[in-house]
Amino acid sequence: MCDDKMASELIEENKVVLLHVKDIYKPIRLVKRRKIKFDKISFVPDAAIGLPYGSEFEVARGNLILVKEEERRGEEGTISQLTEVAVVESAKDNRLIVDDGLSQKLSHEEIHQMKKDGMSGQEILESVVQGSSSFKDRTKFSQEKYVKKKYKRHSHVLSIIKPTTRLIAQYYYAKGPSKICHLRLDMLSQILTLGNVHAHSRIVVMETCQGLLTGAVLERLGGCGQVVQVFFGDKPVRDALDVFAHLSERERSVLLEYPLHRLGQLLTGEGGKEIELQLPPGAPLEDDTENNEGSSTRGEDIREEDDDEFEDEEEECGAAKKRRIEEEPAGPLPLAPTNEDEEKERRRRERELLYEGAAAVLNERNMDGLLIACRFYPEPILMSLINFIGPSRPVVVYSQFQEPLVRCYQKLKESESGTAFNIQLSETWLRHYQVLSGRTHPAVSMDGQSGYLLYFTTISNIN
Repeated sequence: MCDDKMASELIEENKVVLLHVKDIYKPIRLVKRRKIKFDKISFVPDAAIGLPYGSEFEVARGNLILVKEEERRGEEGTISQLTEVAVVESAKDNRLIVDDGLSQKLSHEEIHQMKKDGMSGQEILESVVQGSSSFKDRTKFSQEKYVKKKYKRHSHVLSIIKPTTRLIAQYYYAKGPSKICHLRLDMLSQILTLGNVHAHSRIVVMETCQGLLTGAVLERLGGCGQVVQVFFGDKPVRDALDVFAHLSERERSVLLEYPLHRLGQLLTGEGGKEIELQLPPGAPLEDDTENNEGSSTRGEDIREEDDDEFEDEEEECGAAKKRRIEEEPAGPLPLAPTNEDEEKERRRRERELLYEGAAAVLNERNMDGLLIACRFYPEPILMSLINFIGPSRPVVVYSQFQEPLVRCYQKLKESESGTAFNIQLSETWLRHYQVLSGRTHPAVSMDGQSGYLLYFTTISNIN
């Protein structure tokens, strides 16, 4: 057990990891001898495989060179080192600095030649700072800004980090918040806390957040408990689960799925009424079928091939296929089932077995919690799924908009069956601050809000 835990802390081949470069995170699948391109950097990841997560590397001539612990400076260390000598001589203001482009002694060709010669980013940065005739005339604050700008341009240092819910949530929110219903990290943590998600819990999840909420719940359970994901459409959209590479097979095995359109059968028997779904005003209009095809944020980021090369090959294949169809005469369709048809039938039977297992769990009507985070009006979904939750259990509903949750609040208050108490509707306000000596202030740009939460506790119907 101890050996397995230690092995999980090492970078493995064919695993999805997070690359961290200049405050940017990106999921990448590591494959030996396959070049990775990221943020104008290209390298082969062979040297990283087998090393601990969190290791820092410098890219030199397309290869990764491990940065030793005692040599790590980071951006802040580099700035302080290069500015500490010139701080004493710094002027009180920048009135004497003229931005005419002549203060730098090194030309672009010389800097480019340094990179070709294999000089490290730290050495190039020191040469650029020393070659600036106006650097000593700048104020301390201006010097730090100058070094920070040049550090981002010339330093090719990256680290390989093990994926976690926090980092994955930050990545998806920065990549495209609309894909995850604008579910911010602080709101995700509140959903898990208010939903009392812990080991040995049995949770019902209905979400359209690329599987982000489902993956966070699976991480919390740690392989002990049960998760039933109710999904809309033909199959659940769980692209984010591929980035949760740290989840073991045991942790993933507790996940069951059940289609939303079959809930009526569980509630009223065969031929139950299908749940009607509506989008609130301002919500994206694409359906989940398009999401299944177009929500390839994870797929685009994990694949290592160049996008342009991939598109060119796809166009060539499409043109060749079209010519072949035009040249071949139309004939009768084959009557015998093909291997592809047999494979589809096998997958269909497997899905039916999963649905039967999920239906058996839901029919016990004693689930430990319900989490909803979707782009539809949650009222019909909530009033249907609440029947499968046991008494004195938490229910949390997230929506990007306030009005859908107000409708749920009124519906619960007006309900004659008395299924909920302590109903709360809240909005989270989060503000980031820059904390620096003499320059502490709120962040210049930030999000105004990250949706709303409706949460309550179920009670038993005494009637």
